[in-house]
Amino acid sequence: MVSRPDLARPRAWLFPITAAALFSALVVAMGATTSVTGGWYDRLALPAWAPGDQLYAMGWTLAYGLGAMALLTAWRAMPAGEGEGLLGLFAGAGLLTIGWSHLFFYYHRPDWALYAIGALCLMAVLLIAYCARRSLVAVVMLVPYLGWLSFLALFNMAVVQLNPAFG
Repeated sequence: MVSRPDLARPRAWLFPITAAALFSALVVAMGATTSVTGGWYDRLALPAWAPGDQLYAMGWTLAYGLGAMALLTAWRAMPAGEGEGLLGLFAGAGLLTIGWSHLFFYYHRPDWALYAIGALCLMAVLLIAYCARRSLVAVVMLVPYLGWLSFLALFNMAVVQLNPAFG
């Protein structure tokens, strides 16, 4: 049996696992505190294909679960010094996610949130490009994340179009 040298050093794999899990949990928790779809949201004109509360939860769970695994996979495939850039991109995506959620659900500004989700989609493309240099497995795991964000961007755009008070 061939052992990987990095598995002999717990810190080499423990840090990215812990960072990915904690950061994903933090982003999900912060986003969930503002993503309440009652009251104001219920009065919006929504497209017929609007996601329900359970679809939101499933979409984010899948996106962040695969994202955390992609982070770990890409981190382990990168030589020393490249992983920090990867963590920075994931952190940026997390902050944009929280920003989008706050703008859309907390501040009731889907028009402003449209810019945040656009930046988030761009961040996902940058993440995929960064990971593609070292791990195609990580890229495959990030594709559903980009798909989910693209769906949310289209939904966000439809909400702005259907509610003339915005934009």
